[in-house]
Amino acid sequence: MGTKVINLLGGSGVGKSTTRADIFSAMKKKGLLVEEVTEYVKMWAWLKRKPKWSDQAYLFGKQSQRESVLYDKVEFIVTDSPVLLSGYYEHYHFKRSIMQPSIMNWLAYAQEQGVEYHNFFLKRNKPFDELGRFETEEEAKFVDKDLREWLSNQNIPVVDINCSDEERLSEILTHLTNKGKL
Repeated sequence: MGTKVINLLGGSGVGKSTTRADIFSAMKKKGLLVEEVTEYVKMWAWLKRKPKWSDQAYLFGKQSQRESVLYDKVEFIVTDSPVLLSGYYEHYHFKRSIMQPSIMNWLAYAQEQGVEYHNFFLKRNKPFDELGRFETEEEAKFVDKDLREWLSNQNIPVVDINCSDEERLSEILTHLTNKGKL
């Protein structure tokens, strides 16, 4: 069984975690073999512990381990913290690409093993809540634009989800159904 990973992308506070929970719940209710992988570094935000450049390898390791343990055990993984974001945040915070080549090689290897990535970029639709976040609203909006550009520069295919928060679940599930993945 190949595992399909549903990656939710966008700046902080865009609604990735809420959308992840909605997708997971809907798929589980349909009887699909699905698990969710949450954001490892989220607890650090609550502790106000900003990652240093030297934390990037550790964070990538933690997030990739949480995800990869499920490969070939479930049909779907839904995550609000895609592994590829480790490469982006290294670029964003530290203007470096020390880990990025390894991350991209790791993702390519996973694909060779039958893992499929489905990347959905979420449009910001609601007021920003700074609680439990590293960024301010202004920074999060910058990340939205910068991340989308970075994904394009990395040739990472992305489906833009430009609907209201209430319509996201339907939009994503419809896309996956039309692609024959559900």
